[in-house]
Amino acid sequence: MAAPAGFRVLPMNATKFEEQIFCLWNLADRCNFGCPYCGYVGEWVPEPAELSAAEWIGFWDRAHSLYGPMNIGVAGKGEPFLTKDFFEILRSVSEKHTLSITTNLSWEPDEWLPALRPGRVRLHASFHPYFISHDTLLQKILSLKARGIGVMTSMVAYPPLLNDIRTYYDGFRRHGVLCWIRPFHGKYQGKQYPAAHSPEEKELIRMGGDDKAVRYQIWDIRTKDKMCRAGQKGFVLAADGSLRRCPNANEPFGNAKDPTFRLLDAPRPCPVDRCTCAALAPCLVENDAQRLRDDRYVRPVGAAGKKAPALVRRDCHSRENAP
Repeated sequence: MAAPAGFRVLPMNATKFEEQIFCLWNLADRCNFGCPYCGYVGEWVPEPAELSAAEWIGFWDRAHSLYGPMNIGVAGKGEPFLTKDFFEILRSVSEKHTLSITTNLSWEPDEWLPALRPGRVRLHASFHPYFISHDTLLQKILSLKARGIGVMTSMVAYPPLLNDIRTYYDGFRRHGVLCWIRPFHGKYQGKQYPAAHSPEEKELIRMGGDDKAVRYQIWDIRTKDKMCRAGQKGFVLAADGSLRRCPNANEPFGNAKDPTFRLLDAPRPCPVDRCTCAALAPCLVENDAQRLRDDRYVRPVGAAGKKAPALVRRDCHSRENAP
């Protein structure tokens, strides 16, 4: 099905969304960090239910034969590079698909270079200052970039870190490293975030974020029943092989082990009041979502529901902001 007129969304590899299907592959079910703002701490198990390397490779081969090359965002509840046989999986899957892998970069780059195909694999190195220093992460990023691997970074706007985030952000940008700032989702000192962020903090997040997705997380935008292509033009794949429309969808619509799996053939209504998925929010296709992507101004909603002064946003499609 062709995309509606004017539908223009760029995923992380700067390929138009309507030309490639996007998959959020939540492969990681374990982690070697324990960040205080992580909602998955305590959920990890020593031996999570996951597919074998042969099963994963078989699924991605079938997906390619059905839908062509896909744009895959590898993430999950922890660190993907801890996944069993990930070297083999990465080498094989990147032959037919492009991957953007969220990682804490706790591993040594030289050991993984043979599996990191330039132009096929990019890294989203999340910065967690409780476990790694800014300088250490930056040097690893620059080392990988020097070898032709695309790397960007991001930070979480955790309240205790807000005073230092701008310094970290500027430090990355001075070395030509794109840096995004992610909203914190959770409760801190009795306040619920991201709603509790001040207008100034929301502007900082917007400045260092992906406009096409972050606005749904930090502004009061209802998405319930809006038509969405999640499940059709984008989907979530869990470590156990289950396929869901998005992280907010409870019921799977297929499984990677099933050789007859198919994606949905049409948009479906959004099942939640507000979309919190940065990766699949661009799947929303109704008029309000399109207007919000194209509008040159956005207005954050304050605690009392009053709109703050207009904030000029940057062009989220400019080359400066491409990973």
